[in-house]
Amino acid sequence: MKDDSQAEEIAVADNVALFPTVNKVDPPASQLTINLAEAEKTHMVWSVSLVDLGHEALRLSHPLIVQIEEYESEFIASWPEVEAWGSGDNEASAINALKDALVALHDDLADLADEELGKLPLRWKRAINAVVVGN
Repeated sequence: MKDDSQAEEIAVADNVALFPTVNKVDPPASQLTINLAEAEKTHMVWSVSLVDLGHEALRLSHPLIVQIEEYESEFIASWPEVEAWGSGDNEASAINALKDALVALHDDLADLADEELGKLPLRWKRAINAVVVGN
């Protein structure tokens, strides 16, 4: 009669034969740690305050907090509340693209009556009108 350790070895051997990928981790756990560290380096998120839209006829009534995301070769500036964003090769170009998007969204929504807007665009319009004013 086989002892318990021999029976366990046979059971393990049988499982390896039946399920050969069970004991193989792809990629290895050590590589996962490295990949996670690399991902943390290549994707960073922070906030900045906008104080001006760079537009002659419009200004901000108070600073607007926006989110900046940095990926390997791209920056994205966004104001998630109105789903507006801009991208660029650096932080400044992404912020300028966001400013242009905010001005365009303001102008588009200003031309429409509240009754013509759905629930979400109406919320965008109210949020933009709370911070963007004419000079």
